[in-house]
Amino acid sequence: MTLVLLSLYSPPNLALYWKSHETLWSCQYQGNAGFEVLEAKDISSVVAMVPLDDEDTGRYFVTEKMGLEVAYMSGMEEEIGNDE
Repeated sequence: MTLVLLSLYSPPNLALYWKSHETLWSCQYQGNAGFEVLEAKDISSVVAMVPLDDEDTGRYFVTEKMGLEVAYMSGMEEEIGNDE
């Protein structure tokens, strides 16, 4: 059996959710109280929790399919070429 440790967040802020036309899920990090262990086979999807702003508000937003654009956001760039 393979186990995973999840970090759960609060339910989304409903005022921001409705104001954003149901697109922004802004949640609070719950720290140690949000940890949960379950079997890896029970995972149906994976999301990233990205800080909502530069201030220390503790708010994060949900996003799916994080990829190379995250490296670009941090200023890292890698040239991908043909290995011939």
